[in-house]
Amino acid sequence: MRNSSRSIAFCILIERFHDSILTVWESRSAAIRERILYGFYPLGLSGPQLEAATSAWMDAHPAAPPAVRRIMSEHLDAVRTAVRAQAADAKRG
Repeated sequence: MRNSSRSIAFCILIERFHDSILTVWESRSAAIRERILYGFYPLGLSGPQLEAATSAWMDAHPAAPPAVRRIMSEHLDAVRTAVRAQAADAKRG
């Protein structure tokens, strides 16, 4: 897959995840919804796009259930840590 195609696929995956958060939360049992939100979060795609999408979701959903906001906040913290590490690695060459 070419880089541009891969980038588009990553954007679609990131968008679909964020679009489905509240639907998953409202339609599944507690154990299943937590497994989905933790297991399907695209942490492996950590970078500026995922950070921006997660941050935008948090800003757009201030009234989301506290447990969802906690999970998404944890994800955002992890992504920000990864982005900082990527930047440090890039500086080292």
